[in-house]
Amino acid sequence: MRTFLVDTNAFLRFLLADVPPQTKDVKSLFLEAKNRKIKLFVPSIVIFEIIFSLEKYYGLDKKTVGQKLDMILSSDYLDVENREAFLLGLEIYSQEKISFTDCYLVARSRLKEYSLFTFDQKLRKLTAN
Repeated sequence: MRTFLVDTNAFLRFLLADVPPQTKDVKSLFLEAKNRKIKLFVPSIVIFEIIFSLEKYYGLDKKTVGQKLDMILSSDYLDVENREAFLLGLEIYSQEKISFTDCYLVARSRLKEYSLFTFDQKLRKLTAN
């Protein structure tokens, strides 16, 4: 079965539906994956870039970004690298006033039982190890 790496722009077209022909193409690709005709792999860096783009370039608020990210993370036809850490990071992101990157670090430290070396006091409190 053929596997595709899906880049940030494809997800942005899907999530924002701002370029109709590209949105249509991405929806078709996702449908093929949903029907198990192809596989789609999403590298961690793409998730970070999606969040950055939605916040910085498109000016979406944290709640909306979280909802859009949840759409991706909850899709079982997408093979998301480090999905578990992203899901926990998203939960932390909805509760804390810190960047998603920091939330992801907290999530990874909790899931892997890593100690987090940081000078950021808020992160230290969230990891408490």
